[in-house]
Amino acid sequence: LCPHGKIQTRLKDNIHRNLVSIPENVCEQFISKYGGTKLDPRFPSCSFCIDLQDLKKRKKEEKEFVSSNDSRSLEYGDYWYVIDETWLKQWTQFISCLLYTSPSPRD
Repeated sequence: LCPHGKIQTRLKDNIHRNLVSIPENVCEQFISKYGGTKLDPRFPSCSFCIDLQDLKKRKKEEKEFVSSNDSRSLEYGDYWYVIDETWLKQWTQFISCLLYTSPSPRD
C-alpha cells in the first residue's frame, strides 16, 4: 500500500497475483493482531500518488530536455531564447523539488 492506504499504481496491474482473498472474520483477526487495514475489493489507486508520479515524470522529462538543448555557444543559424529570470528561478525550484507547482506558462 502507498502511504495513503491505497494500492500503489505500479502494483495495480499485478495485484491479483500478489493477494489472496480471505474471509472477513479472518481479516479482522489479522488486523487486530498485526495491524494493517482492509483493502477495498475494487483496489482503488491513490490519486495523490498517481499525480505525484506524473509530476516526477514531467520534471524528469523537462530537465532532460533543457539539459540536452541548453547551450552556451551559438553557431551560424542558431538562436537563443530569452527567458524571464524570475520564471527561470521558479522553474529551477520546481524541478529541484523546492516548489510543488510549476511556474505559469510564458509567451
